[in-house]
Amino acid sequence: MKEKNPERYKWTLCAYIIYQVFACIINAILVFQSSAYSETFFIYLFPALMGSIFALDGGLVYVTVGLVIYLFQDDKVKLSVSYSLGVAAYTFLMAYPVIPAVLFRIRQFFPFGDIISDVFTYLLEAIIGIEPMQMSSDLLHESYQWMMIFALPFVLLYNEKKGHNLKWFFYIFYPVHIILFWFISHKVFGLA
Repeated sequence: MKEKNPERYKWTLCAYIIYQVFACIINAILVFQSSAYSETFFIYLFPALMGSIFALDGGLVYVTVGLVIYLFQDDKVKLSVSYSLGVAAYTFLMAYPVIPAVLFRIRQFFPFGDIISDVFTYLLEAIIGIEPMQMSSDLLHESYQWMMIFALPFVLLYNEKKGHNLKWFFYIFYPVHIILFWFISHKVFGLA
């Protein structure tokens, strides 16, 4: 659409951005005025029903990854550098308690610090995709986002040609491997 009608593309993009901001504001108002019973509806279901880009699994972090891949698809060096720096920054933020320390300082030193800290925590968790209170320096079991770097060689191998039609293979493989991992964790390691 951008190539055929650039003016219509600009208006459509502006309308989309305004809609997303409007949906986010309406949702924030509803969350702050909701009861504990309906809070789950307004945090998870309502944004999904409105088509909000802020209610994504993984948050805007993964949208940014997709955007980097799209923007630098023709320059593999820029793609590799920007992707690697993004993974390093994300790993640093998830492995070291920088964000919780900042949120704690906000609670301590600012008037209404509890409210400000809670709002930032919500924005980080629900929109950005970074959970400040789930950070850990255990890079193998808890903060394993650094492993995203292993996807880079496969992204660089992409040649814009359609491969084999393996759609049904993945429809079957995904649930089977999840069930297999569940079985292994319960039977071999005795996890409940």
